[in-house]
Amino acid sequence: MIGRFLFVFSALFLISPMACADEDPRLAPARQLFDQYVTAEKNFDIASAKLYANNAEICNWRKSSSGDLQKRCIEAPAYKAMIVKFMPLAKEKGDSNTYSDVTFTPYHSKEVHIKAMRYNVLKGYSSPFEMIVGPDPEGHWLITREYSVSQP
Repeated sequence: MIGRFLFVFSALFLISPMACADEDPRLAPARQLFDQYVTAEKNFDIASAKLYANNAEICNWRKSSSGDLQKRCIEAPAYKAMIVKFMPLAKEKGDSNTYSDVTFTPYHSKEVHIKAMRYNVLKGYSSPFEMIVGPDPEGHWLITREYSVSQP
């Protein structure tokens, strides 16, 4: 019995590096960036603004009480300024998010598409959340696009 266990354990140990070697090399830095994003948001850290590229496309579809969606896009420099300005207010209110069903998919030649369900703790609703992340010319991974849905 012990011999069989050791054989199975050894086989799994030898196979797992091969599975990892087949993983797209973009996924690890994308996961790391998303983890930084979630941690900064959880800690109400204004440094999360630095995770966005200066030319990032940020769009939010706001769902009204009647169910209509209004699209609002904002330029990255203005969005970054909003993060710095409103993060302390979010902390004061306890306005936080959690993420579930997170997926990472290679996108085009250098980027990764991240999809998740975002749950707003303060308002008690879930909505789809997506971002595209990729390296800038210096190789730093940044958010280049963010798409979200929110409710009043």
